Amino acid sequence: MSVAIVVPATREHPSLESFPLFEDVPLAELAPLARTARRQRFLPDQVICNRGDAADGLYVIASGVVRLSIDYSDGREVVVAVLASGDWFGDFGQAGAPGCAYNAVAMRPTDAFRLPVTALRAFLIAQPAVLLRLVDRLNRDLHEAHEQYADAHAHDVPTRLARRLLTIAQDHGIWREGALELTIPLRQHDLAALLGVSRESVNKAMATLRQQGLIQSAGARIRLVQPDRLARELSG
Repeated sequence: MSVAIVVPATREHPSLESFPLFEDVPLAELAPLARTARRQRFLPDQVICNRGDAADGLYVIASGVVRLSIDYSDGREVVVAVLASGDWFGDFGQAGAPGCAYNAVAMRPTDAFRLPVTALRAFLIAQPAVLLRLVDRLNRDLHEAHEQYADAHAHDVPTRLARRLLTIAQDHGIWREGALELTIPLRQHDLAALLGVSRESVNKAMATLRQQGLIQSAGARIRLVQPDRLARELSG
């Protein structure tokens, strides 16, 4: 694991209460966890953790973009998720539990709060509502992983790409000029790694979606022109 810059807090406790994960938690009850949190800054392409590293806590992203991926012996990198502000990742299992399941790398300058395992587990025991949010998110991730596995065997690349873009836009999209624009910059090599296909396949799939009037793209900027129509066609 590489060394990150520790960003000095401007308040006695980091403002964890601003994240959806901790909404409705009284400040007095959040304070013990907040006192243990370290806000760290990572540069673009800096490794936050490597697959197999010992679990060192949960990372809550304050700003920036993080790529989670798995490397294979044949040289392929498969991106399992791209996360942004408000998202979280990491491990909070008990001592002796399996290590990190993926590589986590900053794609842009990224600030994140690291919550140590011991303090986090004690907090979750006292805050079952937060624990349930974590479980709900893990359940959603598992469901999406199953869908992506099925997509890889049942659908062509344009359909798989459209599904993934729509999923990302639902969490990290903003309406601008009549279209739903992804707030996470994704270049073709990022999309290829997300789908586990070649960059050439992604290039052709992007062209197909543009010709159908479903997306607009320029560099790493992607806009869903008709997300409602796209959702209907994917569910049909």
